[in-house]
Amino acid sequence: MQLICSEEIESKLLEKHGIELWEVEFSFANFEGYPLEDNRAQHRSIPTTVWFLSETHDGRVLKVVIIPEPEKGFAVLRTAYEADTQEIELWNTNTSKT
Repeated sequence: MQLICSEEIESKLLEKHGIELWEVEFSFANFEGYPLEDNRAQHRSIPTTVWFLSETHDGRVLKVVIIPEPEKGFAVLRTAYEADTQEIELWNTNTSKT
């Protein structure tokens, strides 16, 4: 599946989070498993927004938030940033990776 990113999101990644798009693409390509659904009211979308944690080439753990469009063969990147301890704990709890 191809990752689609707008210029606006790409700029935000670098300016706000210090992350380059290629790092997110690396994390996206290397992710294995099932993402978690973001069911908070302010983040609901159709299709559903999902997220996952994945490492960059240098071991940084990123939270990658996407809207998958599998029938179209791509996913739209909403954001990505370094995961904090709380997000890592939430991920581990919900994916049985403790």
